[in-house]
Amino acid sequence: KQNWELANNSITWKNHINNLLKLAEKQNQLLLIHATPSQILSFGTQIKDFVDLLSNDFNFILIKRLNYISLLSSLEFKKKRNRLLEEDFYKLTQVSIQPPRGIYNYIRWIDYSNKELESAVGNYKHLNIQYEKHINIKNGIKKTYNLITKYFGIYHSYEYNNCLYDLSDPLINKKGWDYHSSKNPWSNVPLKEKIKNFSEFEKELTNTEYGWMLNSV
Repeated sequence: KQNWELANNSITWKNHINNLLKLAEKQNQLLLIHATPSQILSFGTQIKDFVDLLSNDFNFILIKRLNYISLLSSLEFKKKRNRLLEEDFYKLTQVSIQPPRGIYNYIRWIDYSNKELESAVGNYKHLNIQYEKHINIKNGIKKTYNLITKYFGIYHSYEYNNCLYDLSDPLINKKGWDYHSSKNPWSNVPLKEKIKNFSEFEKELTNTEYGWMLNSV
C-alpha cells in the first residue's frame, strides 16, 4: 500500500507482485512478502483469494500473536519510535490506544480476520510461528530465524547482529539498539501499566472471550 503506484491505483497488487517476482528471479534472489489481514483487505481483495493466488509461487509462514491487546500496544510503541528521537523514546512509559470501531469490535475484527487468514493458509503447506512461543523468549528472534531458514533449506552460519539489522542505521550503530520487545524497557511491564486508557479495555473486554488478554504484558 505504501508503494506509490499502488497508492495511486496505477498498478494492481497482482501486477506489482508479478513484477517483484520477475526482479527476484533476474537477480537470483528469494522474494519475501509480509502481509497482514488488514493490508490484504486494503488491496480490495479477499484474504482467501490473495492466498490462493500466491500459492502458485510462494510458500507460507503464518506468524500469529495470540494476545491482540499486546499486539496493539507493541504497534503503538513502534509508531512512537518512528516519531521520537531515541532518548525521548526511552523516556516513554505509556501509550494511549484508540482503535477504530470501538475496542471490543476491533479486537473481534482482528480475531476474525486472523482466523480467516489462518484458514486460507491452512490449505497449503506452511510453517507456523507463534509469537508467544517462538519469538518473545530468550534469543527468540535468532531461534525463529534459524527455524525459518532451516525450513526453507537456506540455513547457514551468520553473525546475528549483522544479519538482522541495517548497521548503517545510527540508532543501531550507536548503542546496538534493538526494537524487539524482549529488549525494550517496557516489554515485561503489565498492560495495565503501559496503556493509559487501560480502564476502557477493561470495561469493554472483561467477561468476554477476550478478557484473558487483559492479564498480560
